Amino acid sequence: SLFRLKNNVAQEYKTFLSMLKTIQNIKNCSPKKQFEEGIKFVQKVKGLGVNVLTEILHTYSPNKCSVLNNNPLSSLYYLGFERFKTQPNTFNGEDYEKYNELIKEFARLCEFQNLSQVDHFLNLVYWRYAKNHRP
Repeated sequence: SLFRLKNNVAQEYKTFLSMLKTIQNIKNCSPKKQFEEGIKFVQKVKGLGVNVLTEILHTYSPNKCSVLNNNPLSSLYYLGFERFKTQPNTFNGEDYEKYNELIKEFARLCEFQNLSQVDHFLNLVYWRYAKNHRP
């Protein structure tokens, strides 16, 4: 969505850069805190969403913060895990913290090396199996 709405985001580039700097400065904080600070910027810039925010969080804290979008949510539900809210843009800091706890446990149980591998696996599940079974 960032690409589709790039002109809107480009007009707010100072806010976007402030978000990046803020997230970089709090990368040692909990995912909940990072999400809560980042969402303040997302709400100011049309074209940004939770997906972009969590990709940035994941970039700065790859072993602590997971990418959040409909694909992994649908895959988790398809695999029988607890159902989270179905729209990432309705998540708050506590929801994101809980989501990350599950993703980290998933990584541990499957012996994945990092949260990116969980994301790749859940995307594979989504495109092969869960896409037509979305909640």
